[in-house]
Amino acid sequence: MSNFYDKKLLLLKPQRIMLPLFSAKTSFDINALKPLADSIAAHGIIEPLVVRKNDFKRYELVCGHKRLKAAITVGLRRVPCVLVSADELTASLMATAENLNRKSPDYFEQAEEFKRISIRFGIEYETIAEKTGIPISALLNRINLLNLSGEVRQKLSGLDESYALTVSLVPQEKQIDFINRITSLSLSPEKAKEAVKDYVFPSLFEKPEAQKETAPLRKSVSCDVRIFSNSLLKLISTLKNSGIEAYSSAVEKEDCIEYTVKIPKSKPGARTQAGAQKHINPICSFVP
Repeated sequence: MSNFYDKKLLLLKPQRIMLPLFSAKTSFDINALKPLADSIAAHGIIEPLVVRKNDFKRYELVCGHKRLKAAITVGLRRVPCVLVSADELTASLMATAENLNRKSPDYFEQAEEFKRISIRFGIEYETIAEKTGIPISALLNRINLLNLSGEVRQKLSGLDESYALTVSLVPQEKQIDFINRITSLSLSPEKAKEAVKDYVFPSLFEKPEAQKETAPLRKSVSCDVRIFSNSLLKLISTLKNSGIEAYSSAVEKEDCIEYTVKIPKSKPGARTQAGAQKHINPICSFVP
């Protein structure tokens, strides 16, 4: 063991390093590992692995699963490691933070890891976001992607996360069709966001044919007429209680119901005979 810049450096046999008991991913595609394995065979491991001493006093891998796998593949006898003091939670958060910095990360795997850490250690997503340096909104958006079906996830393989977030806005039964449209038209993320409106808004405002109201319009119109008539009667009653001899009448015509309201210009007893014959005759027509 040596100490370099206050970090404990070790050269360990790969067989002495055990994998975490609970890890997000424990297997890799051999073909995907080949470029890394070829680089390690030629130049060795440039970036050391990170390990910790677990409760069993054994070296447990924290970061560098792919590097360890590739080193075993090419038969490397020892691998450089940095020993850190960390409990299981801290180790999980360190591994997650490192994965976030990797190029083209699998956002579904990371979402599963966020969920696993939250459930296993009983901590809120806000805490995970703070410890890993990812904005809480981005973390929650990624968690939301776990609601997508396995078939949809497979169709999104190779597509940027922004497409997946857009697809999550589309009704479930239309998601596959929407992904096919994205890929066939080679839509950019911005164009995909515009196209999602055609899939979202109809489901919000249109009812299935079986649920559409087929009741005649006259029913709602009759209800409106009744409300208007009752309101008018209340108005006339209020005026009469105030000492104003107002009254109204209604005549149903072919295309409308015509209401006539008459209100005297002056109070009874204070008007002249000529004035008593003068009225204001406003007419209110209600057209169904």
